[in-house]
Amino acid sequence: RLPEEYARISPPAAERIESSPAGHPLPTPPGFNADLHRRHRELYLRGEVSLAGNRLPRPTVIEDASGDDITPLPAAESQDYRFCRALGEAALRKGEAAVVTLGGGLGSRWSPGGEVVKLLSPVFHLHGRHRSFLEIHLAKTAQTSLNYRRPFQHIITTSPLTEEPIAETLSEFRRSNPEATACLSPAGFLVGRLIPREDDLRDFFKPRIRGIRDREKRRLERERVDRLIRWTARLGPGEDFRLGPARGRYHPPGHWYEIPNLIRNGTLGRLLRDNPGLNYLLVHNADTLGAALDPLVLGVHIFSKKALSFEIIPRSWEDRGGFPARVNGRCRILEAGALPREEDEFLFTAYNSLTNWISLDPLLARLGLTRDDLTRSGGDPEAGRRIAAALDQLEEEIPVYLTLKETRLPGQWDEGPVPVAQCERLWGEMSALEGLETGFIRVARNRGRQIKDPRTLDHALRDGTVEALAPLLHFPEDSV
Repeated sequence: RLPEEYARISPPAAERIESSPAGHPLPTPPGFNADLHRRHRELYLRGEVSLAGNRLPRPTVIEDASGDDITPLPAAESQDYRFCRALGEAALRKGEAAVVTLGGGLGSRWSPGGEVVKLLSPVFHLHGRHRSFLEIHLAKTAQTSLNYRRPFQHIITTSPLTEEPIAETLSEFRRSNPEATACLSPAGFLVGRLIPREDDLRDFFKPRIRGIRDREKRRLERERVDRLIRWTARLGPGEDFRLGPARGRYHPPGHWYEIPNLIRNGTLGRLLRDNPGLNYLLVHNADTLGAALDPLVLGVHIFSKKALSFEIIPRSWEDRGGFPARVNGRCRILEAGALPREEDEFLFTAYNSLTNWISLDPLLARLGLTRDDLTRSGGDPEAGRRIAAALDQLEEEIPVYLTLKETRLPGQWDEGPVPVAQCERLWGEMSALEGLETGFIRVARNRGRQIKDPRTLDHALRDGTVEALAPLLHFPEDSV
């Protein structure tokens, strides 16, 4: 029997956006960024953004990251271990670190083709009942607060599609835990999904078709793709996607925007006013359950003096996304879609968990901003303009990727989920920026493992991921 929490995971705000028949204006939810959507749509219609366009041009020299590129954690009880751990513990005792959990996306891979607020979805049975991703993340911060006898700031980012249910859940949590310091980073904005072009659909389905061994099944799948292409051709490739439930027609424009939004909406300025000693942010995905304020990893980051440190884990067969790679001699996070040949993805041995540590002062220096700009931004229009200009300029330096995500269209397409086109900017591209020093730290797989879809749950139970969570958690009822 499914737990009761499943009744609450559909975003009610998005449900109130009515459907739009073909030929009618696209209805817009709160937070819809019409200008960015228009720019994305123009890029796509001109063919400047595509799955093929994601790939780095040839000749680009791409190699697996070497051992010297990724810093391993010091061996237990070694001198380096004691030094780095002491460095991290000192920072935590002074309250120099905060946690940022990214919760703006809908879990299309978690609920194959559907849209749910993944952060609120139950994931594992812990301490007597099913716990959601959000409960587990808050329990880790609560345990760290107990360990260091001080509260730690915990920020949950949202999008207009997830803000209302997350805010409601967080309010309930605060009522029973008045000492909790968790807060929301107010929703950023949304852009619209697009009807994919034929070349992108063929690129998207190519590996799936190639993986079918049976000749007849492969033929049937090719016929299905051809029917899908004819269907999307009638809808208009590159046009606004306006079919199915309203919540499936919009998306956050990529996790790159989460940290700029934290600055733009004043949340980071408020954190600095409340805690002037804040120096480091631990930023992680909603589905990375092992990420926590670990003093050893924090100490390694502090000692490196890098602006950003990405946590890297050994790569497994199910990992799809980015990985550390040497591109023309420089180590950076490289998205799988940027490889000139898709099969080259399997030559890489490490994986980017997207958990990363940010040193605030070097990041602000790269933006040409100061802490004073952030703390005054709410009441100083000039500081607000400087922040907006700096973030707009940084946005132009980050490339736009095309991704195809699947969504379900009940009664409109009877052959399973259909792909829709999304234009996104990705946080890993920060590692390729000039003037921003980036490091890479190798951590245990159970710290960086991502629970992307239900198929990974059994693996997480078997490989020790869930077992390793136990000492990191403190739930409210544990104090009773």
